[in-house]
Amino acid sequence: MLDITKVFSHRFKEELKRSGLSMAELSRRIEVNKSTVSRYSEGSMLPNAPTIVSMCLVFGCTSDYLIGLSSIRVNDQSCSLSASEELFSLYESRLRLLPQNRLDEISSFIQFQIKKNQKNF
Repeated sequence: MLDITKVFSHRFKEELKRSGLSMAELSRRIEVNKSTVSRYSEGSMLPNAPTIVSMCLVFGCTSDYLIGLSSIRVNDQSCSLSASEELFSLYESRLRLLPQNRLDEISSFIQFQIKKNQKNF
């Protein structure tokens, strides 16, 4: 049976080395404590889904690869998440910190862009 924690820890260490980042720099980029990154590396803790997405964006690999569901590091079709997935990730990590009036402005802009795009088809 697949030991996800062991596979994740191994691949996490490989990706961290490949990236050339220190644990401190990675912790800053994915917005977790340095001690949490250390626990990922030791295999004593697994990240949540939004953190895995952040890691994949930093490392340039797929989440399936990072958690051991695939041996393919990078999807042939794209090396990063789609624009809509990146927006969702941004929302999860930063946009929800904005006041409601700013979120309403962003929502209106997105709705405008969708309508504009539909008219072009």
